[in-house]
Amino acid sequence: MKILLVITSGTLGGAQRYVSQIAHDQKIKGNTVEIICGPKGTWLEKNLKDFPFHRLPLFRSWNPLKSLLFLWSFNNYLKKNRPCLVHFNSSNTFIGLWITKWLNIPSLVTLHGLSLLQIKKKFSLQQWMYFLFLKITLPFADHLSFVSQADQHQTCLLFHFLENKTSVIYPGVYFSDFLPQSLVRQQLNLPKDALIIGNLGRFEFQKNQKLFLSTFASLQNTSLHACLIGEGSLEIPLQTQIEKLSLQDRVHLRKGDASYLPLFDIFVLTSCIEGFPYVLLEAASAGIPLISTNVGGIAEFIEDGVNGILVPQEENALCKAIEKLLCSETTRKNFVEKARQKCQNEFSEQRLCESINTLYHTLLKNSAKKQPSK
Repeated sequence: MKILLVITSGTLGGAQRYVSQIAHDQKIKGNTVEIICGPKGTWLEKNLKDFPFHRLPLFRSWNPLKSLLFLWSFNNYLKKNRPCLVHFNSSNTFIGLWITKWLNIPSLVTLHGLSLLQIKKKFSLQQWMYFLFLKITLPFADHLSFVSQADQHQTCLLFHFLENKTSVIYPGVYFSDFLPQSLVRQQLNLPKDALIIGNLGRFEFQKNQKLFLSTFASLQNTSLHACLIGEGSLEIPLQTQIEKLSLQDRVHLRKGDASYLPLFDIFVLTSCIEGFPYVLLEAASAGIPLISTNVGGIAEFIEDGVNGILVPQEENALCKAIEKLLCSETTRKNFVEKARQKCQNEFSEQRLCESINTLYHTLLKNSAKKQPSK
């Protein structure tokens, strides 16, 4: 079986981790996997260095000429390298559904989180354009999988004609040993004995680290430190905010990945838009107590007061949640134990990969039934 995975960007993120996991698992199962990606980002290609990796003109853009260029390139690729199934993993790729439908190639779309679904005010012109784009592309998919029930529900409310061909397949993480906290802090030149709260993610609007910093500035504990791990377009504005708040001695910006999670005593996610963030699962498996804003599918993992704390996107609520955990080691330990257990039981990488594999075979069987008998 030959599987084609299509994604817009190769820059590290939840969708890219998902594509990497699926590709490696399908290869282990004896299948052929190829990747189509836009020109941006190198993380995915480096992580999939043993796979055929094709760069096509695929961009996050509203320019119809760029969409037409991708359609032409994608059509040429499929005619020369016809796969058994195409798996689309970002909304800018969905226009390719027109081609897979025309060529009778089974298709799966995974929606990793659509910002459109989480904006409750009236749609802007851009949002209406996005809505119409989805309305004229998603019906051509054979199946839609979601990373959260919240996104599935909202999509089916907007596009009720899709509800009979949707499912939810949660992200999953592989459980491995993490480095000791002392070693990680030494590597990143952070205080060895301080209490450190933190956040890991791209420095972009959706992750809302601005709220994290304003909340940290309001905390009464002046011996507390904070660390934000990541990089992105908002790195300079975040550094400016740190300086305006006079927090240079206690707030640290570092580059890194999930391997550095053990440096935190408390993990605080302040996102304003999410699908289902991998980083919460990774922090849980690393044994870090969790606090998060209640957006997207996060409440499907964090049960407020049971294995973590959910808060609205408000500075005061975040302050109270952080202070509550700082004051109770028992609560932190209870949250860690229950979050890790839920992660292992319901959000493992094996569970994700087996669910996707089952769905692939179902789509192929359904496609075979539709083919005219010879």
